[in-house]
Amino acid sequence: MMVELHFGLLVIATLFVSLLAGSLLNVVIHRLPVMIGRAEESGNSLGDVERFDLWAPRSRCPNCREQIPVAYLVPVLSWMALRGRCRSCAWSIPVRYPLVELGAAVLAFASLVQFGFALASVPVVLCLWLLLALAITDLESGLLPDGLTYPLLWTGLLSSVLISGSSPYVSPQSAILGAVFGYLAFRLLYEAFRILLRRESMGFGDFKLASGIGAWVGIDLLLPTIIMASFMGLCVGLVLVAVRRYSRTEGMPFAPYLSLAAATAILFGDGLSNVSSSFQAIMASTLLGG
Repeated sequence: MMVELHFGLLVIATLFVSLLAGSLLNVVIHRLPVMIGRAEESGNSLGDVERFDLWAPRSRCPNCREQIPVAYLVPVLSWMALRGRCRSCAWSIPVRYPLVELGAAVLAFASLVQFGFALASVPVVLCLWLLLALAITDLESGLLPDGLTYPLLWTGLLSSVLISGSSPYVSPQSAILGAVFGYLAFRLLYEAFRILLRRESMGFGDFKLASGIGAWVGIDLLLPTIIMASFMGLCVGLVLVAVRRYSRTEGMPFAPYLSLAAATAILFGDGLSNVSSSFQAIMASTLLGG
């Protein structure tokens, strides 16, 4: 009975913390691009401009600028109670807000179910939350801030040193090689597109994201992860072109697919490794003529 009670309290605490984390991720997703834009416009010096960072000013409606009371900052429930609209101006609050909060909870539980309710699972949860924030930020603003890509890289490298040997953590050597080759692969692809097509195919943030993902999945799963992300991006891109939401010459954010593929590799790395090995065996057999 006591074990069931403790487990129930642990589940409730995890849900509570995850929803709060999702609410913080929403702040990061909205404010980091604005902070980057302001810093660029003012030469990294805001001067007399009102302070704007992750902590100030208080949350406001983007439409009417009315400050949001604390009672309406409860994750998911506030959005439902307000029926997705600002209580002052009836502006439609994007569904992204409750979805990110719920997504943070789903990712946390997926990680804890897969790897156990233990402290060793905390870095994985943080990694998945960073991937979620990066995916949505790139989708909305086309930016991949260093404030998200660098923590992803360093948590992957440090975790490989401190918790190496237990799934899903890779060895330090694999993490370092994954980080280096993840960066180089995307940098070389960028240079190839720039030279051959005379246009930029991606931003520098993609290099850093690939490096961070490489630090987490390791050198062995890096290529399967990139292939999976490319396949998902291609499928979605073809559908969007077919329904005329994108043109063939228009750019498309790649971070959502990289992040989804990386999350899949981290949560189900053993299965992905087996699929990759089988695919390589089939390709080798085909090339060698059966």
